[in-house]
Amino acid sequence: MVVGCPIDDTLVLVLGIGSIASEQVTVFLNGDPAMSIKATLVSWPLKEPSPAGTHGFVAIVPTNILRRGSLKTMMFQHKAKVTRYAFAARAASIDDLVAMITDLAGSNLPSVIDGLVEGLISGPIGRKKLSAITVLLQAGARSDGCIELIGGSDEGEIFVQGWAQDLTPSVTRLLISGRTPSLAECAISVFARPDLNEQASGFAGLLLANETIEPNDIERLLFRGRRGWRFTEVYDRRLLVGSRETPSHVRAILPRVRSSADILLRLRSAANRFDGTETVSSLPFPVRMGIDNVFRVEGSGLLVSGWLLDPDSHVETVKLRRHRGETRLDGSWTRVDRPDVTREFDNKPPFNAGLDPNRHAHGFVAFAPELEGDSTAPFYVELCLSDARRAFMPLTPTRITSRDAIVRQIRAIDPNAWALRHIVDQQLVPLLRAVSRPAPEIFGVVDLGAFDEARGPALIIGVDERVEEIGPLLALLALDSGDPTGTNRHCWCNGDYRSHRRASAQIGRFLWSAIAPRFGKWLGRSL
Repeated sequence: MVVGCPIDDTLVLVLGIGSIASEQVTVFLNGDPAMSIKATLVSWPLKEPSPAGTHGFVAIVPTNILRRGSLKTMMFQHKAKVTRYAFAARAASIDDLVAMITDLAGSNLPSVIDGLVEGLISGPIGRKKLSAITVLLQAGARSDGCIELIGGSDEGEIFVQGWAQDLTPSVTRLLISGRTPSLAECAISVFARPDLNEQASGFAGLLLANETIEPNDIERLLFRGRRGWRFTEVYDRRLLVGSRETPSHVRAILPRVRSSADILLRLRSAANRFDGTETVSSLPFPVRMGIDNVFRVEGSGLLVSGWLLDPDSHVETVKLRRHRGETRLDGSWTRVDRPDVTREFDNKPPFNAGLDPNRHAHGFVAFAPELEGDSTAPFYVELCLSDARRAFMPLTPTRITSRDAIVRQIRAIDPNAWALRHIVDQQLVPLLRAVSRPAPEIFGVVDLGAFDEARGPALIIGVDERVEEIGPLLALLALDSGDPTGTNRHCWCNGDYRSHRRASAQIGRFLWSAIAPRFGKWLGRSL
């Protein structure tokens, strides 16, 4: 007789007594040679031999070959010996199984738990499997140190600091126990702690979990040390700091720690994260930045305008960030000539070599869709530099309607600027297109009579199923509802797509010719 403990739909742990001491056996599910699989076996000698065998065992048996069929018996084959087992009528929970293993294994419990965890952790790990591993480790791992500080970040990594005896400076795979168990990678560095005994040392590590984990959800870190599985518990009076305060704690400990070069680089990167302050102006090389306006349109995103002076191309990427959300600005922004920036910084530190008098495209306008993340977190711009360092510019967005954002942006651009058309096409139209709005409904039909006899201001556009293409252009035409006494505006397509495309092109040509000199006044004077 054996006891089965289903872990998930494709795996079961089987506890029993026998005489097999091998690490792997062939198993026939329900005694069927057609359902033969290899199973990992963790065994240990019994204190007092039983008539059923000399060893206790737990087999890790994959069951996906059953295809949801019931498992009633199994046969173990080792060398020439075959043993048949029947399952107990009632399956055991993982907690019950651990209690039975504890009674049978005695002093061998740590090694049994270690073997089971190694067998379970080697394959794909789902939620149920991870939960079972956590229960096993809680029973078999031994206490080792504590965590005294936990710090969050905008990049998913969690900074932990404390002390332990069995942690070594390395990249370690471990398990986070808490509200949501999760596997994680931890880059660990160590430092001297005179207040501890000779076997213990302080540690500072960066946790990167397989899924999002909040710092205050962590209760224990379970890891494989030099002497088996250990757990480091979160101190009940631990210090919990937010993402803005974490970089200062990393900077404070960085001069004291020792580890591999790669881990130290990761810690330096964590120390150089956004802490709420502007750091671009303190860069020792010629890179400076300024923000003119940041308009936030509810349901759409942010319209950012400013300038970036980087004559030597030190900046590799420019990102808009907020909490754990980010988007690149420099991948789709529109550059604008800013001779005023050239004049302001020419021949001034650190631009002592002088700026090119023929290059003024330092300005930019960029639309970025709304970022996901904590709604209370601040927005900021991150410059990633060629030497792997980063610099930051905090942003204070102004909440504004889409109409006001577009009108203000157009008024801020020189009507003769070569970039105006690109700003409208690449930044303002996407902003309007992204605005969440209810689907249009027909609430009335007006018969204007014959086309040649229609009177009064009217814009008549016939479209096919691609009606969404005309939406942003109509929104631009409607920016200013004043002066409704203009002459007739007609565009007729007769439902023909080619005619619709010609009409769209007419509107586009009209916008480019009218939008710059008129700055949003009722644009449809004639079409």
